Amino acid sequence: MLELGCGAGNLGIAFAQIGYTVAGVDIAPTAISWAVENAAKAKVKVNFLYGDVLTLTEIEDASFDIAVDGRCYHCIIGKDRTQFLHTAHRILKPNGILTNHHHDVQSSARQLTTQF
Repeated sequence: MLELGCGAGNLGIAFAQIGYTVAGVDIAPTAISWAVENAAKAKVKVNFLYGDVLTLTEIEDASFDIAVDGRCYHCIIGKDRTQFLHTAHRILKPNGILTNHHHDVQSSARQLTTQF
């Protein structure tokens, strides 16, 4: 499994804890450092890589069964969204799965206005 935009590695670590072979990629060096530290604390092996989700030059074609969008698609705009999807398709094995989860802005806005 590859987590795209892994941040501090929480999702990848959770998958590693239940037996998945996991890699995570993020463009922020600080995030990769945190992810490596968090995986060490959790005593799991996750291969965290510094890289750009639009190119993933460090990852070979057809390398993963599953790619999980770690909420970076919503931060990508314009033609870069198409590039992101092409790159995700490239690194997936045939019949591989790309999952995407997003933050429900309307739900969050309702919660905030209810609280305040």
